[in-house]
Amino acid sequence: MTNPLNTGTLVGRVSQDIKEFPNNDGSKVLLVTVAVDNNFTSGADNTAKTQYVPVRAFLAKTVKGRGSWDRVHKGDLIAIQTRISSEPYQKNGETVYPAPTIEVDGFPQFLESKSVTEARAARKAVEAPTAPETPAETIARLTKELATQAAPATNYDETSPFA
Repeated sequence: MTNPLNTGTLVGRVSQDIKEFPNNDGSKVLLVTVAVDNNFTSGADNTAKTQYVPVRAFLAKTVKGRGSWDRVHKGDLIAIQTRISSEPYQKNGETVYPAPTIEVDGFPQFLESKSVTEARAARKAVEAPTAPETPAETIARLTKELATQAAPATNYDETSPFA
């Protein structure tokens, strides 16, 4: 249940692929960055600025894969309930107060239909760049390019001692 004194909602697009970090106990932490537009305009160009908000989601070890986060990809429009967390801990006999983090409370709500999300994923798959070249492939490609290039034209006399 959400604490009504510490809650918020983020509505925006996932700005990058989700990063997954396993814990020693089998649970996982997901790092999701959500691009959220301000609700006001500012600056000389009078536009709404975008904030990139990093959010942590915790998954129990009983959850298979990423649970409901399996369907979330870069570019998807989602809404998530959040809370601020900052849990002090003891280090060398002193209390340390870490910087607050934003954590997900619950599950992502999808604000686009599954067909729209799948169509975006299909377009990205077609537009996806090919796998990067290996060093050996790069050397072979560059060697071939050099071999096919014509000798540079010279602007000096054939009888020049510097030829």
